[in-house]
Amino acid sequence: MNRLVFFGLALEEGLSPVVGAAPFEVLARQIPRLVVKRLNGSEDRGIRYFPFVGPVDDRRQFLVLPQMLGIAKLRELGGESNTGEIVNFEETALLDESNIVSMGSGALGGKGRGCAFINTLIYNLNFSEIIPEMNIRTPRTAIIGTDEFDIFMERNELKDKVHKETDYEVIRQMFLDGDLSYHLEKRLKELLKLVNRPLAVRSSSLLEDSTMQPFSGIFETYLIPNNHPDFKVRFKELKDAVKLVYSSIYSTHSRRYFEAINFSLEEEKMAVVIQDVVGTYHQDHFYPHVSGTAQSHNYYPVAHMEPEDGFAVAGLGLGHYVVNGERAYRFSPKYPTLEMSSLQSQLRDSQVEFMALDMINSEVDFVR
Repeated sequence: MNRLVFFGLALEEGLSPVVGAAPFEVLARQIPRLVVKRLNGSEDRGIRYFPFVGPVDDRRQFLVLPQMLGIAKLRELGGESNTGEIVNFEETALLDESNIVSMGSGALGGKGRGCAFINTLIYNLNFSEIIPEMNIRTPRTAIIGTDEFDIFMERNELKDKVHKETDYEVIRQMFLDGDLSYHLEKRLKELLKLVNRPLAVRSSSLLEDSTMQPFSGIFETYLIPNNHPDFKVRFKELKDAVKLVYSSIYSTHSRRYFEAINFSLEEEKMAVVIQDVVGTYHQDHFYPHVSGTAQSHNYYPVAHMEPEDGFAVAGLGLGHYVVNGERAYRFSPKYPTLEMSSLQSQLRDSQVEFMALDMINSEVDFVR
């Protein structure tokens, strides 16, 4: 197969850019260094060539880049797709909901790994061929790796303090008073500049969502309206939410759970998942039309159902309502019209309330 080489020129720092050129330090991040070295050797000639390869007809062609292109666009031009992957932080990556953006190094945590897996599955499997007119998407997602948790604990000297202090409210305040790294704060600012929807700041500890010990409901998730007119207020709310997710490792509930399963709290670390809240605006509130959970095995099949047919629970509003075991609609995805309970039970167990995010009170007090 013939190949098309896409290339750009990069000038040394201090020289004026020309058409088809971009600062070297910008373009250099977008290709493997090995390719640059092979093309330019050890000689620094001031101008470097950057190839991007893709299929073309019979002859060799070149594309001169008139302006700087994001890495996603360059990969598209080169015939390379990173759809559904975890990509390094950059502004253009935040705009692409098909990828998960890494906000910091380290482990992704259990929930982060799960998000990465389902994201890769959804965006690389053509569901429309399996079920026509089916369109499944994931919310825009960024993950702060566990290294930032270690940095936060160390720079604010919290490691010894959290193990000596037993009052969780005091611990929460200690975390709120701490400082995130400059590196992370800078990226959180970039995120907020691009996102104007409500945000969910979710825990993703190393042990969370594990097969043997799921830690379901042990750590905290915070929802923020992200609609305050003052950017500084929005930024503080996001920072505080991240800090409080970190602190939730040391909650009374968490400590008791670790003791019950005989696990060491000292070995736990926390990553943080930041996602768009799924839903739409309904006057002064924000919520999804439907949310729920599904499992691949039904331990209590009825009628002609089989255990492997699975089971789902759905309700109106935010999913926290369903996860907490409140009254919601239960059904088998394979037999959605099959009534699983009597009319009396349906009346008793039907949903009469739902949860939504209040968009009037745009300034959130996490301490209250």
